[in-house]
Amino acid sequence: MREAKYRLNLETIRRLIRKEAEQNLQRLLKRMHPVDIAALANDLSIDELVNVFHHLPDDETRSMVLVELETDVAGELLGQLEPAGIRSMLKVMAPDDAAALVDSLPDERADELQKVLTGQELDQVEVLLTYPEETAGRIMTQQVFALQGDLTVREAIDAIRSAEKAETVFYVYVVDEYRKLLGVVSLRRLLLEKIETPLKEIMVSDVIAVTPERDQEEVAHIVARYDLLAVPVVDDGGFLLGIITVDDIIDIIHEEAREDMYRMAGSNLSEHEMTSPLRMAGVRIKWLLLRVAGATCAGMILYFAMKTFGFSSTQAWIISLFPLFLGLISGIGSQSSMIVAEQLNLRSDFTAKFLPLLGTESLIGLILGLCISVLPVAILGYFSIMPWINAFIVGAGLVIGMVVAATAGTCIPYVFFRFDRDPVIVTGSLITTILDVIAVAVFIGSLMNIYTG
Repeated sequence: MREAKYRLNLETIRRLIRKEAEQNLQRLLKRMHPVDIAALANDLSIDELVNVFHHLPDDETRSMVLVELETDVAGELLGQLEPAGIRSMLKVMAPDDAAALVDSLPDERADELQKVLTGQELDQVEVLLTYPEETAGRIMTQQVFALQGDLTVREAIDAIRSAEKAETVFYVYVVDEYRKLLGVVSLRRLLLEKIETPLKEIMVSDVIAVTPERDQEEVAHIVARYDLLAVPVVDDGGFLLGIITVDDIIDIIHEEAREDMYRMAGSNLSEHEMTSPLRMAGVRIKWLLLRVAGATCAGMILYFAMKTFGFSSTQAWIISLFPLFLGLISGIGSQSSMIVAEQLNLRSDFTAKFLPLLGTESLIGLILGLCISVLPVAILGYFSIMPWINAFIVGAGLVIGMVVAATAGTCIPYVFFRFDRDPVIVTGSLITTILDVIAVAVFIGSLMNIYTG
């Protein structure tokens, strides 16, 4: 369903752009959510994206779309926009979102973006960028709603109504004249109290807060543990610097989950930003080399066991190669399945990108197979463990097996996704079983080629 809606929106927007039907395009974009518009950017040309951007209803919508774009797409888009237009978007963008955007771009583009900001806007962004990455200070917003404790409930409600630049108000933070945090009042409590009651009489003094140096993952755990909608950020003296809201926490949890998924696959999140299969293979090969080391140890144990059972050296060497086939074929297939499953859950436009991704994963399998198979082929041939032709058969078997495994690891999660099943469930025992069967089949096929060749 979501794929059909995505394709319909994409084709409709392209048709309206070709026909220059500006009013119809504006009406369509006004009905769409900024996240859905940003997702379309992956299939729109840069000229089409600029056209869409100019027809968005207001700067607030433009800023929301910009925040959701991939880093490289956002950088390319900003290069096509006038400085005045960029500044008008950044003025309505939350400082933490602006800081994240500046931080994600290459240095030269980030410098250009900072030049567009002036005065207080630049100061707020620069303050956030002074904190280390993945800390509370980097993701907090300084647009926090805080009042002094002598104000009454009536005055607090009036202040909330008149507030223009404040993050979504979940709590009213009570501070002294120096902005030191004294307590907090929930919005629900504020609405239920008598209107003449001072805030200091109904505030909760034991405030759960974090320092700006606190790791963002720890902040997420605190918010989850205490069921908070926002958490204040204070310095060592207890002075209120900003807040982190629940939407930022959700982003953190999602980012950490994705990072863990990539680590489980023997990769890292930087691969998500890469487009070169060669570079992706370079990221994944470290974990596969660890599997090669383990398979070598297992193979040596198997070799000596076979010799003990009376097998010849050649036969024992051939059988000892099985752990290598099993480890590499299972490893590359698991990598592909985990990464593809993660992307399937993440993107509504994934189906449109499936064939290019299938080609990329298969090419990564080929690159890794060629790189890793060189070592066993060289050892088997150089030390005359078996004739060179047989060593090459072993290497070819490894390459074919890794390509097949990468292809299977891409296709199987996709099949589950197409049948409205969670593709993540296939990344466990099921995909491992299938990959083991592939490894055995490829290994037996290599043996048959050796003995019948």
